[in-house]
Amino acid sequence: MTGYDLGASYATGPWSVSLSWYHGERDGGGTALEAEQDTVHLSSNYNLGPGVRFSGTLGYQYISDESGAGEDNTAWYIVAGPRLSF
Repeated sequence: MTGYDLGASYATGPWSVSLSWYHGERDGGGTALEAEQDTVHLSSNYNLGPGVRFSGTLGYQYISDESGAGEDNTAWYIVAGPRLSF
């Protein structure tokens, strides 16, 4: 299995934003399926105060079955909520 990730982020004041992309490949050796995966994340954070942050991520994932044994899969997702640290 091989994979790599490329991303960039920017922060100013209480705000930060980042964009990243991941690509991975799994070789079929033996009974394992051959597949490729691409994932893109757009994330943002806002610091509300000491130890309190609101975070959100919008993402897209595509998994391609290269062996012909299954189907390709795609997914959109949103994750959001507060983060507390002590």
